[in-house]
Amino acid sequence: MHVVIFMMIALFSVASMSCSSDDDENDTLIPAGTYVEENGHESELFTITVKGNTIHWVCTVYGVVESEIDYVYVIKGNQITATYNGIPETVYYKRDGKRVTIGEITYIKQ
Repeated sequence: MHVVIFMMIALFSVASMSCSSDDDENDTLIPAGTYVEENGHESELFTITVKGNTIHWVCTVYGVVESEIDYVYVIKGNQITATYNGIPETVYYKRDGKRVTIGEITYIKQ
């Protein structure tokens, strides 16, 4: 009898954990704010500012702005598709607290 109760508790725990992970997969917007590259260096630093479904991306080299681009983005699961000048690009996406990973770069919210 104890084995049956233990199995039911274990099954309930697994089912509860899977429901909470579904919530993370439904995130469709990056929280608004400014993010700086986690391992950035002044020689080349990437910064993004997020507002709604728009990302303003800036690349600076030794503190001088080299390029700026505005993207419109859509998140589906662990992928983000950013569109610039009508050309979409899809890369890996993950959000964990103040950290947002887009492609191979992780940004930290300031």
